[in-house]
Amino acid sequence: MMNRKFKISIVVLLLCLVGSYFIYQSYRKIGLGNYRNVIVNYGTDIDIAAERYNVSPAFLKSLCALESSGKSTPGSRFESHVFERLKKLKRGEISKYDGLNPADIANSSDDALRNLATSWGPFQLMGYKCLELGISVNDLRGKKSVEHSVNWISKSYGHLIRAKKYEDAFHFHNTGRLVPTIGRYLTHDKSYIPRGIKYMQYFVKK
Repeated sequence: MMNRKFKISIVVLLLCLVGSYFIYQSYRKIGLGNYRNVIVNYGTDIDIAAERYNVSPAFLKSLCALESSGKSTPGSRFESHVFERLKKLKRGEISKYDGLNPADIANSSDDALRNLATSWGPFQLMGYKCLELGISVNDLRGKKSVEHSVNWISKSYGHLIRAKKYEDAFHFHNTGRLVPTIGRYLTHDKSYIPRGIKYMQYFVKK
């Protein structure tokens, strides 16, 4: 009798372990660690900003998971092609770049342009976006990074989020364009938008 109970216990334990393994792998694929990081490190700030600017907190948390994995120190990413475009803009070789005019960066040193050509904060917003908001790069990457970033998101493509056009919203954040009517996503990582939509299922009730 004891032998049988012992065998059943072993089988149950093995089934639990196998089930746990597959659950772990499925969570790993959708980035459960990112999900937890976002909640712990930015959940409250995002909820406050989402209410203030009337945008979906689930979208913002998903975006944060995509862009910085929700890390408390998200780091930065220098974009050399943006740096080159900004230098050309400053020299007057081009008249506009993503809404900027030569006068906007006329007094910027190369170091300043590097900061403007770098993405910062939990949403990895490009530094030059600070010029639209009337703030500095330090503000964009500082303690109020979530507040400033969500402000920019709301002004730039908040209408897409409020209309629940989430594919377009994720695509716009990453590329500055809507999803093409014909063809594939223009994002470098083709899983970027599908992962963002998947994340939203885990954040929607949080």
